[in-house]
Amino acid sequence: MAVYKAALGARFGDAEAQRIGEVLEALEEFTPDHVADIARSNPILHNHFEWDDSAAAGQWRVHQARQMISHINIVVQLGDRTIQTKAFHSVVISTTDDDDVPNRYVTVRIAREDPDLKDQIIRKALTELESWKRRYAEYSQVFGGLFEEIERTIPQARARVEERATAAQLS
Repeated sequence: MAVYKAALGARFGDAEAQRIGEVLEALEEFTPDHVADIARSNPILHNHFEWDDSAAAGQWRVHQARQMISHINIVVQLGDRTIQTKAFHSVVISTTDDDDVPNRYVTVRIAREDPDLKDQIIRKALTELESWKRRYAEYSQVFGGLFEEIERTIPQARARVEERATAAQLS
């Protein structure tokens, strides 16, 4: 029997991941639509879905808003170069009174002007790169090598971010 574990950020633990993984493995081949249909009557999958149509519709609109926000780029002039980059970034604003929603989207301009926000974005990018590397590390073993350059780059970039953060705290 295969062993399944919850991935980082999952809304369930390893035991539940094992149960879900076994249900999905038994299907062998499926689509998200198929899984949602099966979840209606499958007690293992059922509780991982919102069945109140009104609540689900609201959650779907929030998901759509996130998708829309993440698909907007901005053209930025950097000296004699023009680049296109992500326009809005999700950051934690420590001054917020609303503890339920500590993340906010900010513009590139605001993020570039605030050293803390800039460091958050760089740290997030490095964390995502490291996560990507962990997520696909088995591919290197199963399908062939791919990570040598990433292995050299991540520690150097992480060290530069930490140096900047330390320097900012000391000043």
